[in-house]
This record gives sequence, C-alpha cells and structure tokens, in this order.
Amino acid sequence: MQTLPISLPQRQTTFVVFMDFAGLAHRRPKAELIRRNTFTEREWQMIEAKKVEPGLSECGVRAAYSLNVTKYYDHSDMNNNPIGNDMVFSCKEAPVPYCPFTKVEIREGKVSAVIPVSEP
Repeated sequence: MQTLPISLPQRQTTFVVFMDFAGLAHRRPKAELIRRNTFTEREWQMIEAKKVEPGLSECGVRAAYSLNVTKYYDHSDMNNNPIGNDMVFSCKEAPVPYCPFTKVEIREGKVSAVIPVSEP
C-alpha cells in the first residue's frame, strides 16, 4: 500500500485510499476505509452485494459498481449551484441491475433513484 502524504486533507487521502479499493478490491485499502469509517456496516453490505439503493453514498455506488461510469451528468439550479449528478453504467462494464444501462441519480451526496435507461 502506498504511503499517503500527511499534508493532504483527510477527505482527499480517503479518496486516494478509496481509489485503490475500487480499482484493486485489495484487502489493505478496505481495511483502511474501515479504519476511517468511510462506510457504515449497512453500506458495506450493499457494496459487497453490488446492490445500490436510495440512501447509499456516491462513494458507495462507485465501490459497488466499479469506476466504469459510462456517462456522468452534473446538475445545477438556476443560480448555477450544484444540486446533484447522475451516473450511467453499462451492464457490459459494471455489475448493474438493468441492461443496457443503469442510471443512478445522486442528490445531496446520496442515491435518490436507480432506474433503467436505454441510452447513456
């Protein structure tokens, strides 16, 4: 496992560890994510079962479905303030429930909906 610089903010270093976990599914990054309380016990159960449902964090979605996002959409309000995003995953590249594509809507950092779509 790589050594993380201490000068980086905790959130950024957690993201680096998460990237190792999502990319490698390696035991050491998982142990570090557990030590940092990145996910609740319920979120770990969902991630390991590859099940995404409303309430799961965006980070949890990426851990469950891998980092293979086919398309990513940012949403903003009329004043250009961010309000959420959508991630579209292909069933050919990620263990998602719907084919050909599954869209995961994220609002306030949590899953608000998981729906089938025919195009990214």
